[in-house]
Amino acid sequence: MDYELELPENITSVVHDPENSFNGNRTENAVESVEPLKSPEPDRVSEPEETVGLEENVVEPLKGVEQVEESVEPGEQEKSPETLKSENPKEEVVEPEETVMTGELEKTIDAKIKENSDNRSRQKMSVAPRENYQEEMPGELTDKKKGKSSVATILLAATLIVGSFFIYNQTVKKSYIDGKSWEAALNKNTVEGYLFYMESYPHGKHFNEAQNNLLSLKSEEAADWEQIKFTGNISELHNFLDQHPGSPYTLLAEIRIDSLSWMGALRTNTPESYSGYITLSQNGEIRGEYIAEALKRDKMLSPQYPQNEALSDSIFAIVNGFYSSLSAVDHNKMSLYLAPVVKRFFNSGTATREKITGELLVAGAQSQGSTLKFTPNTEAVNYEKTTEGYYKINVPLMKSYVKNENIELVPGYIVHMELNPGFQIISIHETKPYPGAP
Repeated sequence: MDYELELPENITSVVHDPENSFNGNRTENAVESVEPLKSPEPDRVSEPEETVGLEENVVEPLKGVEQVEESVEPGEQEKSPETLKSENPKEEVVEPEETVMTGELEKTIDAKIKENSDNRSRQKMSVAPRENYQEEMPGELTDKKKGKSSVATILLAATLIVGSFFIYNQTVKKSYIDGKSWEAALNKNTVEGYLFYMESYPHGKHFNEAQNNLLSLKSEEAADWEQIKFTGNISELHNFLDQHPGSPYTLLAEIRIDSLSWMGALRTNTPESYSGYITLSQNGEIRGEYIAEALKRDKMLSPQYPQNEALSDSIFAIVNGFYSSLSAVDHNKMSLYLAPVVKRFFNSGTATREKITGELLVAGAQSQGSTLKFTPNTEAVNYEKTTEGYYKINVPLMKSYVKNENIELVPGYIVHMELNPGFQIISIHETKPYPGAP
């Protein structure tokens, strides 16, 4: 059966060889003379996966050709190309256009595959110099490996050192310090020492033991204070403070020490005793609650001017004679030392000599023999002569009286006496050691 196909102008002759028909493989002699088709160059080379896709597309047109060949009527013998040419000299049998297009596409695909292969070859060649470079310098690579290994070793060693130091601080050192602090607390054996340990090591090994020792000391401390809280011995109070530092009784003990120190100064009642109290207070050894009074008394008894020995003896005789007659309630003898008019007699105002001695006799009779005794310290008499010829005298004095058949001593008085030029008393009053003193 003959077929007439309309051929394109650029194709002169095509010979179809059924034996070499395309079955998925490329046939090189399918076209004898075909003018090359100009197909646009792709922008970039397709990957091998795309090439497979194109080959699959090429197969489709060839299937049509095979179907045409298979549609020949039975009984009709397939004729060779030479027979067809001899039977139809003017007509040439050609393959369908799709076959020609398939050949052109196969050439394009071949070109792309070749181009991809060249590109891959160039990429491999570009890597080769790096490989050659590494092969040419094995010594440098070894040095780099050694350097990295050294850095890693140093980092590992540093990590181990830091970890060891941390473990040492957290365990060994802390335990050592805890033990030393506990030994110090035991050696002191004071409330303050145990409190310091407990505050420093709230989770210490000896915390409970420190607490028990603290409570024990507290009970002992309370008992010790009960024994000495009324003591008149300053040394005992100092010992208590040394044995119980930080004690709640510290303030009471310090007040007691200050009071006893002041009482000692009053008992001696001299410029030296008051000066000593002032020094202790300024040095912080005592609280110094009475420092103002001590300063005033020190000034009263400390001579401001040079003393005349003969004049001092005359003044001492008058002071002793007056207080001797006052203690004996001898109004006749007392009249010898008083001026006719006295401006001040202790707490009384201006009065005559007769009135003063009469009131003393009445007071002595009412006391039923329980009278005061006066003992002036004439060795510490301080006097000052005024421009008018008067003498101002300060004399330390101690009083005593009988109470419940016991003699009570009240030291610390300072008598202020003023004499006229005839050595007669025109004024007398006293500074008491404390308010309410007799």
